Amino acid sequence: YFEAIHLLRKASLILATTVQPDPTLQAVLLVSANFVFLILFHFLHPMVHYPSSWFKGRNLFHLVELLSGWATISGNILAIIGATTSVSCG
Repeated sequence: YFEAIHLLRKASLILATTVQPDPTLQAVLLVSANFVFLILFHFLHPMVHYPSSWFKGRNLFHLVELLSGWATISGNILAIIGATTSVSCG
């Protein structure tokens, strides 16, 4: 079932970047979509069939997905910073 949530996330990311012309609003929409996905992933615990006692009820796949989600959100925050700062040449 979680593949459908992945597809909805990808569709929302594509929609936000193609429909919205303002780069700042694009970056904000991307952060919000990725953050909602990360929260859903964290609380629904999909695909944890064999949890590990070392990782407190999670497996390595779940931890990698969480870390990649946080890396994506960090990149989105950098995109917001880049979209809102102006560079003066000259």
